[in-house]
Amino acid sequence: MRASFDSVAAVDADPQIRARRALWLSLALVAVWVTLGATVNTAQWGDHFEQFVWAHSFEWGYHKHPPLPTWLLASAIWLFGPSPYWAYALAAFCTAGTALFTYGIAWRLIGAPLTGLAMLLWGLQQAFSARAQLFNHNTVMMLAVSGTVWCVLQAVDGRQRAWWIASGVGAGLAMLSKYQSVVPLAGIVVALLLSGELKTRAARVGLMLAAGVAALVFAPHVAWMLHNDFTTLRYAAQDGLPMSWSDRGLNVAGFLLQQVRLLFPALLFALLLWLWPGLRARQGESVADEQLQRRRAWCVGLILLPLTVTLLTCPAFGLKLQNHWGYQCLQFISLWLAWRLRAVLQRGAQAIAVMALLVHALSMTVAAKPSWTSERAPGRRVDGQYPARRLAAAVQADWHSLTACSLDIVVGPSFEAGMVSVYAPHPPKVLEGNDFKKSPWVQPDELRRHGAVYVATEPADLPKQGVLFDSMPVNAAGAQRVYWTIVPPIACGTTMAVARYGGAGF
Repeated sequence: MRASFDSVAAVDADPQIRARRALWLSLALVAVWVTLGATVNTAQWGDHFEQFVWAHSFEWGYHKHPPLPTWLLASAIWLFGPSPYWAYALAAFCTAGTALFTYGIAWRLIGAPLTGLAMLLWGLQQAFSARAQLFNHNTVMMLAVSGTVWCVLQAVDGRQRAWWIASGVGAGLAMLSKYQSVVPLAGIVVALLLSGELKTRAARVGLMLAAGVAALVFAPHVAWMLHNDFTTLRYAAQDGLPMSWSDRGLNVAGFLLQQVRLLFPALLFALLLWLWPGLRARQGESVADEQLQRRRAWCVGLILLPLTVTLLTCPAFGLKLQNHWGYQCLQFISLWLAWRLRAVLQRGAQAIAVMALLVHALSMTVAAKPSWTSERAPGRRVDGQYPARRLAAAVQADWHSLTACSLDIVVGPSFEAGMVSVYAPHPPKVLEGNDFKKSPWVQPDELRRHGAVYVATEPADLPKQGVLFDSMPVNAAGAQRVYWTIVPPIACGTTMAVARYGGAGF
């Protein structure tokens, strides 16, 4: 009996087994977080509706961003049919893929004993927990960047040309996700230089091969930009009034504070581990100088350089820092935190896992709390709490009160028009902002023949022709509303039953 207990204890103490358990726990928690978001939300993130709006056509680019995330959603719809839940499924897929690559990166850079702790810390970053339900360009970019880092480490350690080619494909896909990926990709090169891993001719040739493959993957999108007046670059450059120096300083400070907020669950977990004396080891892991240099080099390339470059874009170029830019800047910070907490690791594996679960439970309680209340300021948009299904059903009912034809086109902002489309029985195309350049899959003559529903948050933004129907309140106090006007198709007869629905024709 004593021998059996000893064998179980030995298995529990095996760092490889503990690391794998931490990985599986992280993957399970991703599924729980995504399911929670899909369950408590009555609508979805605005970025989801934007992707659904664009997914009506496979393009080499869209007016704001490169195409890869939209391709993924469009492929899911094409293969399996339309569903509002595809965005959640793809968010789970990308986050889980990022977890697997991060696990492999941690294994190679900080070793098996620290990998499990790194994965527990990774799962507590809000980008991979409370925001795990979010599918957008950052989500896909983080997957592609982590995959590229893993392939580069495979190429350096294994010295096989195939891994350099795979690295180039990953880098190209990262650029097709979001232009911001150029920063962490440059960080990979910096890490290779600082670690001395580019000293060999084979590594330098492999890096050039990867760069060439990445350029080939990205080239069709460059051609698309040339034919579309560089609209994506203008969006990324934030065309508008320049920021004053005081505004730039406040923006940098606010950005850093927001990153602390987004990392708070992971930082809280790390602090609890550090303060709990019973989890401290008497002696930390001893590391050879060469291995220590490599870990430091990759921490600089994957964490310090992306964060520094991002912060400098505000004072240097006047770009307003967006809070979600920190997702990618700090996506590998769990590796550094685990390394700093290496003296905590040797004892209490079960206690450490339970502590992580408790922090997750606290975060889930906060996330599940209803966030749309009458106290919200007028005009404040809380994406997930809109009555999206009721809005779509109301618009469909009003449309069919005027015509027997199907609703094929919705015109309006991507969020409001996207809700009407995504939650319809047969999702219509969306003409975003009534701008045919933004939605080349809708033609002017098609709009005239098929008619459309025009959606807006202000009645003045609706066309004068057609039938204006009652608006729908989207918060408890009715302070914010959505309005719509119906222009029936010319090919079908109409029944102007306006009084029945309280509308007013113009």
